[in-house]
Amino acid sequence: MSITTPITLNGSGTYIFRSVGAFTSAASVSVTLAGGASANNVFWTPTGATTFGASASIAGTIIGTAPITFGASTILNGRALAYASVVTNGDADVITAPTPAPGVLHVITQVVNDSGGTSTAGFFIAHVKLLGVDVASSPAAGVGAPGTSYSLPSGTYVVSENALAGYSVTFSGDCDSSGIVTLGAGADKTCTITNDDIPGIPPATEGTINVSRVIVNDNGGTKTAADFSLFVNGLPVLSGSTNVFSAPSMTTGTVYTVSGTTDARYTLVFSGDCDAGGHVSLRAGNNKFCIILYNDIDPAASLVPFPFPTPVVDTSLLQNLQNMGIAVHSLVKLPDDGNASTQEDSAVYYIGADGKRHSFPNSRIYFTWFTDFSGVRVVSAQQLASIPLSLNVRYKPGRRMIKFITDPKVYAVSRGGVLRWVKTEGVATALYGSLWNKSVDDLSDAFYTNYTFGTDVNDASDFNINAQELSVGNISADYGL
Repeated sequence: MSITTPITLNGSGTYIFRSVGAFTSAASVSVTLAGGASANNVFWTPTGATTFGASASIAGTIIGTAPITFGASTILNGRALAYASVVTNGDADVITAPTPAPGVLHVITQVVNDSGGTSTAGFFIAHVKLLGVDVASSPAAGVGAPGTSYSLPSGTYVVSENALAGYSVTFSGDCDSSGIVTLGAGADKTCTITNDDIPGIPPATEGTINVSRVIVNDNGGTKTAADFSLFVNGLPVLSGSTNVFSAPSMTTGTVYTVSGTTDARYTLVFSGDCDAGGHVSLRAGNNKFCIILYNDIDPAASLVPFPFPTPVVDTSLLQNLQNMGIAVHSLVKLPDDGNASTQEDSAVYYIGADGKRHSFPNSRIYFTWFTDFSGVRVVSAQQLASIPLSLNVRYKPGRRMIKFITDPKVYAVSRGGVLRWVKTEGVATALYGSLWNKSVDDLSDAFYTNYTFGTDVNDASDFNINAQELSVGNISADYGL
């Protein structure tokens, strides 16, 4: 048997070449594998000596009782076994043991709705695990035949599925009744998960959310789990407990918001089934898990300093307020003049610790500080005129992001009116969630000079929303008053 020109073995299967006599190859010829052919399944079994010419490239295992000789710079993807004889290498030869061919596992999800059920394969979440750990691309939504395919090394795997109320689950095909399947090199196996609706059990209209908290004190923090409460849509929940919530639809998720109490000395990060903003979508029968990580902040990582020096307060202005019975930090406006075409009577002012009034450029800025207008006091035109007008109110730190009409950059707002460019969409998502663009307000260029500019936000760790929001208790504090 002699190889004098290049040959290609195309297709999966086992190739066995038997010859009576010697096995030789010309110099620089090659054996190429294609179409699923594997060096593991190619065998050369001559009865005579084997000799490969220089620079030949061979695939497979050579088994014989006579000598095997390699020319210089020969490449073998396989093994050379000379029983009761010798294998002689040439200069610069490369012999590589073949990599075991992966097996392929197909997971098919079937749904039987013969008792009123309405679920389809996509409602079920299938897992393929090795030693209790999901393999690559697992878990995945269920798919009907031919199913989802996984290319896997040899091993014993467990196929499973998240439970969905109102359905029983059985395994068949190459999986045993517990979903266990053993996959060998090059094997092709199929497991079928059958979900059958259970008579008498109505379709699920609820789902569960489990929220857990993790506390990390690696910067001197002393808080414990008991210091942080957890909530779903404002309702308190216990860490690690499973809570049932309404989820009337199997096709459209109901969005719930997971939250936790905040502390200026700790960052708060969501993971699991929650997005970066703590939102989780719940469909009927879903079981969702969210984790809140509290990590204490390095004291050396100080907040952005005030950009303005603390002003000197004119005590006579404070005395004027006291004489009128107007408190610092209160909100005031003129009485309604009954004329819809005028706007002076709709403007609301904040009374600062400097004894002056500060206007809100727009309602969006107002609502970063206050939830409604219930605390606004009506004063006379004479009283309002006696209170000097001062700097505009700026956005509350951390509450929203802003951009100017003629500037394409999106900025996070830090204490003291310092704007910090959020460099990428990924950073914005990490800070404000997948709907981050709804947390951006356009601001007229007329208010550009109300702010200064600080360092860029290159990573979510560069900007702590909770710490910024808690860094100022009122508008005066944002101006260092």
